[in-house]
Amino acid sequence: MSERTLIQRLGIKAGHKYLIFNAPDAYLEALGELPPNTTLATEPDGSSFDAVQVFVHNKAEVDTLAPIAIDAL
Repeated sequence: MSERTLIQRLGIKAGHKYLIFNAPDAYLEALGELPPNTTLATEPDGSSFDAVQVFVHNKAEVDTLAPIAIDAL
């Protein structure tokens, strides 16, 4: 089993800004403690993000959320 944290496995780095969009309820808690100066948002705010992670359940959500996620980069 890996000794690396979920944050490490996802490549979340200090000082970066991430959008975690439409995440399951327990996901943000599962991430644990963020690296220093890391910003995590759950909704687009009009600014640019270093990375976006989108959770979807079906193609309709992909069609709706993908353009929003792309615009956030």
